[in-house]
Amino acid sequence: MPHALPHAFECFREEVRSAEPFFAVLAAFGKTDLFRTHAVPKNRAVLDTLNLFESVV
Repeated sequence: MPHALPHAFECFREEVRSAEPFFAVLAAFGKTDLFRTHAVPKNRAVLDTLNLFESVV
């Protein structure tokens, strides 16, 4: 299932670049397998780290 990651400007304000990784985590919890994003390296790092914890739990 594809998912376009929102920015939520009103919530993240000047930290809007943190919004996509935040929503990527939520989308990953929902079993999304395709992420539409502009912050590919940052989201990849967050999702790779999340996968490390998944293998431990």
